[in-house]
Amino acid sequence: IGILGLFLGVAGEKLVEVHNSVIDGRRKRNTQIITNMLAPRQHGGIMNKDGTLPKNGWRVMGKLILLEAPIVIIVLAFSFVIGYYEKWSFVKTIYYSVISSTTVGYGDVTPQLQSMRCFCVVFLPLAVAVFCEVLGRIAGAYIEYRIHKREHAFLSRKLTARDLLAMDTNRDGRVSWGEFLVFMLKAMDKIDEDELIQLRQVFDRLDKGNDNALDKNDLAQEWKKNVKSVRKALDLDNEDDDDDDDDDDDDDVHHQQSQDDTPTDMNSSTGV
Repeated sequence: IGILGLFLGVAGEKLVEVHNSVIDGRRKRNTQIITNMLAPRQHGGIMNKDGTLPKNGWRVMGKLILLEAPIVIIVLAFSFVIGYYEKWSFVKTIYYSVISSTTVGYGDVTPQLQSMRCFCVVFLPLAVAVFCEVLGRIAGAYIEYRIHKREHAFLSRKLTARDLLAMDTNRDGRVSWGEFLVFMLKAMDKIDEDELIQLRQVFDRLDKGNDNALDKNDLAQEWKKNVKSVRKALDLDNEDDDDDDDDDDDDDVHHQQSQDDTPTDMNSSTGV
């Protein structure tokens, strides 16, 4: 169980790496395509080598399965070795291979020979690792295809008047550099709407004049506000220090009085 858990952890990490690589690759391709949006394009796709996007996603999946077939066949060959010595049927051997590699493990089919059990110590972790690797690649390819299919209509065409209208957020008939930048960053998935809202809130706090621009007056007001906050904090610290000093003075007075009273009491007790 510990060995299987170790291999499952490695397989899960591999699946996460595949997913992250798909996202990074998509962003790089989106950046490259958007920079070439104004150039004429012979093909509108980004999936095949000839510049076309496959119309059938299952064809892409089939090609990937064929590429992964050799290593799957090797794993099946090991399972048939177990089935041969255990006198299992073809269907039973396939069944055991599938439920073992998928970590389902109902326990209804298990090797009885001691030698085959020792063989499974090596076979089962290998089968689990291979299955997760193949599944991760297939899932990554499918996700990549769906992303390309969804974004193909936008990324592979020229800019249109509708795109310019979408960029013009303030509806002044002009697209500024900031509006163009925000539109392209959102199109390339380099920033989401929540991050834009947070940045806009920071800008609005700095824009004291509410003129949708930052100038020296806005920055000066913000600086004065920060200075007042610092001074207020320093005043509070000074008040706390004064209170501490007063407490220390009171303690010194009480301590001095106690020292003055001590000799008197001693003299009275000795009769001097």
